[in-house]
Amino acid sequence: MTPLRLPALGALTGTALLAWASGAAAVTPQVTCVAPRPGGLTAYFGYTNPLPNQVVIGVGPQNRFSPAPTDRGQDIVFRPDAASATAGYRDDRTYFSGFPVDFTGSVTWNLDGGAATANAASTPCRFDVSAELTTDRATARPGEDVTWTVHVRNTGTSPIPRQPSFYFVTQDLPPMSNVGNQPDEVLPGEDLYYHGITRPGREDCGRVVTGSVQANLTLPTREANLADNTSSTSFTVTCVGDLSVAVATDATSYSPGQDATYTLTVTNRGDVPVDTAGISVTDPALKGLAPVGTMPAQLAPGASLTYRGTLAVTQAMCATGARDDARVTVPGDTNPANDTAFRAVTVSGGTCSEVVVPPPDTGVTVLRTRLGLATDGSTRVITGGLATYRVTVRNRGRNPARGVVLQQFLPSGAALTQRPAGAKLISGRLVWRLGTIPAGKTRVVRVSVRFSGGVPGDRAGQAVATATNATRVRTAFETQVVARPRPARPQPPVAG
Repeated sequence: MTPLRLPALGALTGTALLAWASGAAAVTPQVTCVAPRPGGLTAYFGYTNPLPNQVVIGVGPQNRFSPAPTDRGQDIVFRPDAASATAGYRDDRTYFSGFPVDFTGSVTWNLDGGAATANAASTPCRFDVSAELTTDRATARPGEDVTWTVHVRNTGTSPIPRQPSFYFVTQDLPPMSNVGNQPDEVLPGEDLYYHGITRPGREDCGRVVTGSVQANLTLPTREANLADNTSSTSFTVTCVGDLSVAVATDATSYSPGQDATYTLTVTNRGDVPVDTAGISVTDPALKGLAPVGTMPAQLAPGASLTYRGTLAVTQAMCATGARDDARVTVPGDTNPANDTAFRAVTVSGGTCSEVVVPPPDTGVTVLRTRLGLATDGSTRVITGGLATYRVTVRNRGRNPARGVVLQQFLPSGAALTQRPAGAKLISGRLVWRLGTIPAGKTRVVRVSVRFSGGVPGDRAGQAVATATNATRVRTAFETQVVARPRPARPQPPVAG
């Protein structure tokens, strides 16, 4: 190669640039396509540069057009082909170099010892882009993210320069950002994608949110089909009424003769206010169930009401424990799954003491004993997350507990990750046959579950232990299932 100094260009940049001209045609000119125009033709030229670095060739003998004028706005700096490469796209060279060239008859670009001639027989240009606008959902509730996607495709047969000849405009859309790295030039059949996010609020209830997009080319040659350049779509903001009820107690274990105080919390999990006059809260097991404090005329979204009542604990509950049955109803509730709740508690101590009784079949006195039962483990878990529980059966008496059977009823929405050791799954409950537990000894079982996606809220389960010579005991446990937080999504400006 022979170095060629360009003092004029160097004066502009403050440096002296070296251009290299090569008889081996290191930089090769090419005709990308030719389009008709009134009174003649327009040629679009490109080039290949297989070298690892850019090449500078000033306008002159090694970079000229014929016939004159020799300077038709052609490039003098030639990027390497590798600079055009973009993962997932076929752009492997420069298809558009300099300005489009208007001519009649034919025109030749002589570059670095090579030549490319454009004429009426050259590959014809057919520039065309299409635009499609979609959303990831047709309806959304307030606070939910809706993702808009702009899909632009080169539906023509000619490459398209992405910058500065292509752009799109939007109406009533959020800021859109590029999806992935995009090429400098888009070849036929290739796609560009852009994303934007809208998060409606409660003030948008019932609104149909519509957006539109229009893709445009700024090339001198008219686009082949303008009918597919625009696209519109919409989604509807739906607002629902949804009340939930949750139950809590002032203790987890009671003795006969005590009163268990139950607190019911009714929460508006919907998107619209609810008239409290239409809310009905019932719990047949409780006495004196009534609202706490002044009842508002309306229950705003996210707000709660508190009700309180008592349950009389009796000796008959020693074997089974105690539980309530809370329910909330309101016209227009769209989610009955969270309209009911209960809380089971253990009844022990007091008159729930060990006794000695003869079995009816032998007349031999069998020494009675007393079981204890406790559950601990995960109290809070994200939807889709794991929870683990440990259930402990203890012989609290002075005699062996015989024929001990433990049953566990899992909370709603919980699915086993694997069957626990020694357990059988019978009618939806886990059953362990623990045999004899000596006086003062314990048996411990462990259970691991996963809470599937669904409505967040409190999930209650219970465990029951029995023995042939002991009164049945029961314990309740509760896990709060919370929604998985949404990560913040940045909104960068549109590039290009």
